[in-house]
Amino acid sequence: MLFYAGLINEVSALLSQKRGWDDATTCLWHCFGGFGFSALPLTIFATAGTIFNIIRSVKHKRVKPSYFLWAILTIAPITAIILLPQTPYPRIFIPIYPAWIFAAIYSSRPLWILLQVKTRQKTKHSIGLLLLIIFVAWGMLLSNNRKILSKTFTPTNQQDDLISPYYSKNNFNPNLMVSTINKIQKNNPSIRVYINSNADPLSLLFVSRIFALNDDIWLYKSPKTTADKIKKIIFPNLIIIRSPKDLTAIKTEFKLSGNFTLIKDCGFQKLYQHIQE
Repeated sequence: MLFYAGLINEVSALLSQKRGWDDATTCLWHCFGGFGFSALPLTIFATAGTIFNIIRSVKHKRVKPSYFLWAILTIAPITAIILLPQTPYPRIFIPIYPAWIFAAIYSSRPLWILLQVKTRQKTKHSIGLLLLIIFVAWGMLLSNNRKILSKTFTPTNQQDDLISPYYSKNNFNPNLMVSTINKIQKNNPSIRVYINSNADPLSLLFVSRIFALNDDIWLYKSPKTTADKIKKIIFPNLIIIRSPKDLTAIKTEFKLSGNFTLIKDCGFQKLYQHIQE
């Protein structure tokens, strides 16, 4: 909560744009799947520990809020996704993951204590070592089989923002794109480039600052720069998109005429020049 409190203005501005995902179910899948895939053994222990706590609470008729810490923190994103007018991007819940880890460890304590009681003093450390090996082995399995898991668990026609996201793939190379723009700018210092939202504008902005390029080069939708404001500006003749299909949407939204010529294909991001008729 403290993390989001510091970003309340930015979060409010993003929500006012009503941008996000269209499917709440898919958002929930990515939100919980992201944590579940990365920490599946811990998730199993935490869930089992929570069930053990519930049974113990019913049996002894004594309820402690700490017993349900894992369940409470798990419900929080579900509530947000249901109540918000626009389903948010799942990645905004990533800052919750560290809190989930601590909650999962705490909720696993009853199960861990039970295992210690049921085992001999000489073997309880061996159980801890075995669990550590399981966690490390799971992490290695995910790391070495991301592509296979991505194809298996990502729904058809859906973007994988969970197991093998676009920014972790070899064809995601914003350095190459910014380097190309840098070369063009040396011959034409007054250029401006429009970045489609699907082409990850912030990655290009970040890299451009490393190249010491002026932020004024870039034009993209943001809480401060809406589509209406962009329409009032002379639309740039250089456009960065992710897919050629985005060109049709751009032409319609900004009422552009003419043709688009591919200047540079950098994999995930593609640079086109708009040639007016």
